[in-house]
Amino acid sequence: AKPNHIDTIHSLGILDECIDVMCREKSSNSTSLTIALSNIIVNVLVNSHSNSSSDGSQARAVAGVSLTLKALKGLNNEDRLAYLMSSLYSVSDNIDYVRAILWNSGRDEILSVMQDCLESASIQEISCLLLSRIYTKVQEITNAIRASDEIVSIQTAMKKHREHSSVQEAACLALRNFCTISESPNDRIVAELFDIVNDVKQASMIHCQSAGVQENVCGAFWAMSAISDTMAVSITSSGGTSCIIEAMATFPTSMALQYDACTALLNLILQKENLVTIGSKHGINTIINCLCQFSTNVHIGEKVCIIVAAISSALPQALFVLSNHAIVNHLVDCMYQFPQSGTIQIACSEVLLNLSVNNFFGFENIDLGRKGIDRLCTAMTQHPDNSMVLEKASLVIGKIISAAQSNIMVDNSVGKQMIEFMGRHQSDVNIQVCSISVLFALSLNDRNNKAVIAGLGGISAIISTMQTHLHSPLIQEKGCQVLWSLCVLETNQVAVGEYGGIQVIVNSMKEHLAVVEVQTEALGALKALAALISNKDMIINCGGIDSIVETMLVHFENEKIIQSCFGTLSNISVNPYTNRVKVISRAELNAVVDSMGRFSLSENIQLYGCRLLRNYSFEPSNITLMKENELLPFLIESAAINFPSSCGERAQYLLTHIKYK
Repeated sequence: AKPNHIDTIHSLGILDECIDVMCREKSSNSTSLTIALSNIIVNVLVNSHSNSSSDGSQARAVAGVSLTLKALKGLNNEDRLAYLMSSLYSVSDNIDYVRAILWNSGRDEILSVMQDCLESASIQEISCLLLSRIYTKVQEITNAIRASDEIVSIQTAMKKHREHSSVQEAACLALRNFCTISESPNDRIVAELFDIVNDVKQASMIHCQSAGVQENVCGAFWAMSAISDTMAVSITSSGGTSCIIEAMATFPTSMALQYDACTALLNLILQKENLVTIGSKHGINTIINCLCQFSTNVHIGEKVCIIVAAISSALPQALFVLSNHAIVNHLVDCMYQFPQSGTIQIACSEVLLNLSVNNFFGFENIDLGRKGIDRLCTAMTQHPDNSMVLEKASLVIGKIISAAQSNIMVDNSVGKQMIEFMGRHQSDVNIQVCSISVLFALSLNDRNNKAVIAGLGGISAIISTMQTHLHSPLIQEKGCQVLWSLCVLETNQVAVGEYGGIQVIVNSMKEHLAVVEVQTEALGALKALAALISNKDMIINCGGIDSIVETMLVHFENEKIIQSCFGTLSNISVNPYTNRVKVISRAELNAVVDSMGRFSLSENIQLYGCRLLRNYSFEPSNITLMKENELLPFLIESAAINFPSSCGERAQYLLTHIKYK
């Protein structure tokens, strides 16, 4: 019992000789000899372990483990075997002992004991625990590799003792730690792992009320699902995903279980088959409950938010569950709880975006919408250089504002933030698009916001972005769209002209001539700008008329584009204060005539065409040019006949005042 005596006895080789005798006479060794030797060997192990920090600790470990493993071969008493295995387990938290076990082929001996003592639940349990402990240390040992026979032994233990919860718990833990070793498993190991998936599921179902079993089942499924996509599919097809959800619901206060379960679901959510299970009402409520239970754990928070974001993006029907006020509040609260976690900010923004796309933040959810906007604005402030946070958050804000509207600018300084981020991330197309979209949402139905945006420098920021990203059709479209909205105010019409916005819009039309969306928004913006007298000449001088004519020629079959062209040309052509009318070119007139001829049965085109032609007719030189077009009188007469109430009066005026050859 004294350490110095043990060292002396060991150094004399007495124990080795006794163990040799025991091994030679294994079938007939006495109980007294077995007990005596095993007690001494355990004392050697404990002594060397308690002095592990002293000189020669590695040698003591090797010696103690060597004796123990040697004794295992000579014992046929299951109680003594379990005693020695437990002793090995008690010292296996030390890396020197794990090295000693591996150097002495200890894993082979452990597997041999498991094979010889299949009926002993205690030996199967302690063997799985010992293997599990070795796996947690094996990362530090370069000469140790996994082998498929270990999986076979673990599976055999599970099958042989299905009703024994301690064996199932230890086996699942061993499986979990086996799979987490960084070295990629070979094909044979993978094949054995596929075979054991159903046994893990059986353990979960049979021992559904055992917290230890459920925790290690979740851990095993997590570790196995991380090996490969096909392994994740196998877990899915076996019903493993449902087992994980039920484990989380049954043991909501177990942090270790919830953590491993969420990690497993992160891997499994990539499989479409799992979306319905995880995204069910029960699945979502269980996951959200985990978020609430461990509201101060950032790691669990990140995993839950990513899972919910994936569900909201891939499973539309799950949005009905997620739209519950309490769930949305929990997600927003999580954003508040962990403001520095970009992962949480992005994931929650994704969920809010998917909800906002489905009009969740309507009038009845106005307060929740404001709370969400406030949190999103804070997230952007705290992550000013995280483009993903800025992009997701601004997308959501734009959607929510469309429903929330009033006082959003004042309460949250949203517009100011958007303009600042546009300047901070000038080269990031996505951020520019999202920021401009928010400005558009703010300005759409609020005249006050239109003025505030301009006062914050929004107009110059938008024009600058359009100049920088001329080749981006999306930025040009969104830029023209918001300028169109802002130019409802005369002061903004002036500002756009002074900042060079008209030339930018015309350049946008030329650069993206074939893009319908760009042409539509640009025409609307020019039409609004042309309401200001000083802008009319600016549009003409910037080549606006030529661009509009080109648009009519390229999009000659698009009725809405043609109608917009006619309306924009009408606004540009007449100065109501001086009664001066722009002199038109032959190309411009021909484009108008061709379009009226192509859409002769469209009342809108004929109405807008007759208005435009009447405007042109107030300039004598235009009348001369119109006389030379032989097709024009027939088109005017056709418009009068087909649409007398809308076009008759203007058509008659044109026919009366224009004398044809």
